[in-house]
Amino acid sequence: MLMPLLFRRLTSSSLRAFLEALVVPLALACSEPSAEPPDAGPHAGADAAVVTGEGDAGGWDAAPISLDAAIPGQADAAAACVAAEQWTRDGGYLQDGWNWQKRGLVWPAQPTPDSYDGDLAPALVEAEGALHLLFTRKTGLVHRIWHATSIDGEVWTAPAQVSGLAGDTMIAYPSVIHEPGRFMLWFDNGRIDFAQSVDGLLWTMAASGALDRGAEGTFDSLGVLYPCVVSNGAAGYTLWYSGLDGVTGAVGRATSGDGKSFTRDPTTAVLEHGPAGSWDNRAVTQPCVVRSAGRYLLWYGAYDTSKTDPGPYRVASAESADGVAWTRRGVALELAPSGPDAYSTRDPAVIRWRGGWLMVYAGLGDDLRYRLLRATSQACP
Repeated sequence: MLMPLLFRRLTSSSLRAFLEALVVPLALACSEPSAEPPDAGPHAGADAAVVTGEGDAGGWDAAPISLDAAIPGQADAAAACVAAEQWTRDGGYLQDGWNWQKRGLVWPAQPTPDSYDGDLAPALVEAEGALHLLFTRKTGLVHRIWHATSIDGEVWTAPAQVSGLAGDTMIAYPSVIHEPGRFMLWFDNGRIDFAQSVDGLLWTMAASGALDRGAEGTFDSLGVLYPCVVSNGAAGYTLWYSGLDGVTGAVGRATSGDGKSFTRDPTTAVLEHGPAGSWDNRAVTQPCVVRSAGRYLLWYGAYDTSKTDPGPYRVASAESADGVAWTRRGVALELAPSGPDAYSTRDPAVIRWRGGWLMVYAGLGDDLRYRLLRATSQACP
């Protein structure tokens, strides 16, 4: 196991490489990506509470399915909730969006020169009837944020790189919300920075260091990344993020009145890795939080080395009454037998859409490239 002291001595370039260690296995953080994939194949741990749909016949690359057909309208969704009342009481996975059906690639993958490159870390927001998708395009150590839009969640415009964001090689891991007249963006640049935009493409920096690394010895002393911000209206903003200490990854929480400067609340992690043998036994990261029906719903990247080490990421889920104390629910998106998410499902971005849920997530395929994929869930509105 690499020791925290080693990581505190990393150079700037090596630090960025380690921050990408939640993309490649933690144990490979200080070396070039190995030709060995992060998992030897499908990795459904025997102890994992798997609550995923397997997808339609034909697998991940079947013909696209209309969201209108896949997700009912509000009235139909409400009827489905009534019919599934007992299920809701006993586990809630229909209500909570934890029974997912994979819908395939967001768009054909762009050519990538090296292993472990491609598109990842998506963020979704609805504005004036359209979906805006921001994501990270990774080429080696260079990370840039790109943007696309859709009016139906199925067909997307050609991605375009955004402009106006400050940073060196690392401009990555966006979180975006929309308020009247502006988009608000938090992203990773060795710390979490803040920018604003009218259209989602041209950005103006509004704050550097909205949240910086924690003090030595804390769970986020090496890095803070993968922000997820939720608006609380007049009460301000809540941020969940990934904290790194050089050994593992955990989820932290912070609050802000204006979105420009966040204070850790609490100062310790709100979700840490699970026990030995669990689906998230090594690290929890890449949080996506949605407030729904008086609760907080969390989807996150669960790093599992219980069967193989290095192991895969899989999207998992949890629930909370206050956003601080979380109850794990299980794996939400399993690995496919082959194809673009055979080695990992990770980086969930979840939004309510047409009476249900839409998720865009990153898959690591058996060709060792990252691609964005869709999944849907019928859920109570």
